[in-house]
Amino acid sequence: MIRRSNPAHSTLLTYLYLRESVMDTYLKVLDLQGEDISCSDADKLTIHVRMEQELVDRLEGLQKVISAVHNDVAAADEGSPSVREGQQLQQSLNKSFNDKCETALEKNHTNQENLTAELRVLTHNLKNIRRFQTRTGRGDAAPKSRFIDIQG
Repeated sequence: MIRRSNPAHSTLLTYLYLRESVMDTYLKVLDLQGEDISCSDADKLTIHVRMEQELVDRLEGLQKVISAVHNDVAAADEGSPSVREGQQLQQSLNKSFNDKCETALEKNHTNQENLTAELRVLTHNLKNIRRFQTRTGRGDAAPKSRFIDIQG
């Protein structure tokens, strides 16, 4: 177990666990984005993209804090023989986080590919609509009547 006499260790572990939790949420949001893309739900996708950006901002902020606290822990532990367990837990959390980062990159790449394909389909459909509107004149989809009302 980590020595209780060094509060920097406890603070570092708290931030590492918090970073894990935010990354888990980020992975869930990426899954939701994938569902939104496959269902062509632009409103939900917009919400999930905003959530993703907020989570990325949190992760960046946490990373800065973790780096600063890690430096404090390293300075406080110089020459301390009972640091090994704390370092092993930190390494385990860092490895878990790095694995989740790889998973997030893969999901993000897949979502980008699916979104690009969906945008291609929408672009193609818009071009077809514009072509049809050009052929019909004013853009009316309804055929024009060839009869003239002479009674009215």
